[in-house]
Amino acid sequence: MKLLKNSLGYLFIIATLYSCNYNEAKFIITNNSGFNIDSLRITPDSKKEYISLKKGEEVVHYIEMDDLNSDGSYLICFRNLDTKATTKQQFGYYNKGSQIEKNIMITIQKDTILTKSNFNKF
Repeated sequence: MKLLKNSLGYLFIIATLYSCNYNEAKFIITNNSGFNIDSLRITPDSKKEYISLKKGEEVVHYIEMDDLNSDGSYLICFRNLDTKATTKQQFGYYNKGSQIEKNIMITIQKDTILTKSNFNKF
């Protein structure tokens, strides 16, 4: 009987921890622009984190969306380190504060930003 109570207790703790999922969105960002990028930020992000990318660099970047319960689109904003020009662009869609894709691939080119959503979660 004691073994059954302990097993149920452990099962309850594991189920509770499993249900407390961490709400983050994953982006794979590639800098094919020919210039270095500074102060890149994707919003919404409760961490309010900025990153930098060198020419040709690719990074995996996560944003936290724990404080969000609404629908909306993402915004990417960054600064060209050579010209100091700032670029902003809206893209994608999130639902009730959660990323609906497995990840979003972002390719920054000289004069455009390409995005590709990967919905394969398996």
